[in-house]
This record gives sequence, C-alpha cells and structure tokens, in this order.
Amino acid sequence: MNRHPLPDGVVDAVLNRGQLARAFDVSEPTIDRWIADGMPVQEAGTNGRSYKFLLSDCWSWKAERDQAEAQATEAGERAVQQMRLALIGGEIGDSERGLSPKQRAELYEAEYRWSQAAKARGDLAPVGAVDDLFEDVFTTIRDTIVALPDRLQRECNLSDRQVEKAVTACDDALDEAARKIADGIKDLRAKEHQQLAPSIVAAKLN
Repeated sequence: MNRHPLPDGVVDAVLNRGQLARAFDVSEPTIDRWIADGMPVQEAGTNGRSYKFLLSDCWSWKAERDQAEAQATEAGERAVQQMRLALIGGEIGDSERGLSPKQRAELYEAEYRWSQAAKARGDLAPVGAVDDLFEDVFTTIRDTIVALPDRLQRECNLSDRQVEKAVTACDDALDEAARKIADGIKDLRAKEHQQLAPSIVAAKLN
C-alpha cells in the first residue's frame, strides 16, 4: 500500500518535465536535481523525447523525502535541547518549561554567551550583512546570466529557437537561485531572532 497517496481529488497521470515542475510549483532545474537524487522516472528523456513521470510515484518519493528531512531536523533539535539542558545540569527528559526561573535564566545566559563567542570567532555574522552580500553577488550573477543568451548567439551562432531555449534555462536558474536565497535569508533571520531572545528573557528573569 502506498504510504503517501495523492491528495484527494488529484487524478494520477503521466507528466512531462515541465508539467511536473508546475504541479509541484518548482523550477525545471529542481526537477533535474530531484532526478539526480533518485526521483522515479517512468521514461528517461533522450534527444527529441521528453522525460515522462508518473505523478503518484513522484509525489510518494517527495513526501517520503520531506518526511525524512523533517525527522532529521527534529532529531537535531532534540540534540540541541539536550545540550542546552546539560549546560545547566538538567537531565534528559526535562523540558524548558519545567525549569525554574533561575535555571531558565542560566540556560539563556549560557546560550547567549555561546552566540557572542561565536560572533567573536567569526562563526556568526549579522543577517543584514549576509543579506547585502547575497544581493551584491546575486546581482552580478543575474546580470551575467541575463546577457548569456545574446552572447551565445553571437559567439556560437545559435538559432532563434536555441536562443529561446537558452533564455528559458537561464530564467529557470535565476528563479531557483532567488528562491533559495529568499529561503536562506528567512532561516537566518529566524535563527538570529532565536539567538537574541535568550538574552532578553534572561534579563527579565534576573
């Protein structure tokens, strides 16, 4: 029995690469990466023939992978929690809410000291600085990629059809890069907020 059936109302079908990308709301380069990661392919693409995918197989593969990633993240968070409690002499199974105000203050203070030391070592950087760096680098990359099809047409004598394909490929790459940068910045901001919170709470508890 399929552990991850298609959502109710979704009819199974054989899709090409572009259709599968639209179905999952991702770019075609992402589909290519998933193929390399082991996503099932019903029929491999060749020159003049498109890749074919069974939607239910791809959905099940993606759901299984997402579940595994979520479990790995949860396991990592449990390890972090256990380490944080160990810093103040807590035991496995303790919860942060079960700590006394004094213990929580010690926990947050230890975490704050760690983050400050990490910043001093250069292991942590302000999200704003990382954001600016990404913006500068991505602007350079974007300008280069946008100009690439015209350059290829001049230097490689591409046909109009080939140039159109190059433009599509470049647009897909830019969309995927922009999505990854946006997600990365979002995660960094969330982590920075978590690192600042302990010092604020510790100050209130003391």
